Amino acid sequence: MVRNPLKKSEEKEEAPKAAEDPKEEAGTQIIERAITLSLINDKLNYLIGLVQKIGEACEVDLSKE
Repeated sequence: MVRNPLKKSEEKEEAPKAAEDPKEEAGTQIIERAITLSLINDKLNYLIGLVQKIGEACEVDLSKE
């Protein structure tokens, strides 16, 4: 978890407990798909986008000098 260095108070929040059986959760959906280069490319692009958003939230300079 990324911490905000400007935040003055540290509040610890307890994470909600997950159900013992993953199928019991209302939002869980399991999809079986064949692994293809297209699928790997889509997942890699998604992860790169997440890393970029995390970098922007942490105010990291993403430009190369």
